[in-house]
Amino acid sequence: MKLWNFFSQFASSSEGDVINKVNDQTYMGTDGTVFRRQGSVITSSDGSIINLLDAGSDVDRTSPRMGVQTFDGYKNDENW
Repeated sequence: MKLWNFFSQFASSSEGDVINKVNDQTYMGTDGTVFRRQGSVITSSDGSIINLLDAGSDVDRTSPRMGVQTFDGYKNDENW
């Protein structure tokens, strides 16, 4: 299980991964993986799933939002 901190312009994981915010619903990983937010769930182009623990309003948010990666996705064709 990977833990995430979501800041205003990027997110970082407990394992050192970083994704950059493109807009309110989209993040881009350094390896080209696209992450899409839909409410309290973020899904990625590799199949990863991140659940946001506090999916309230972003207005006046000063502390990072926490997330838990509940599925790590598929990294290559060998996983199929």
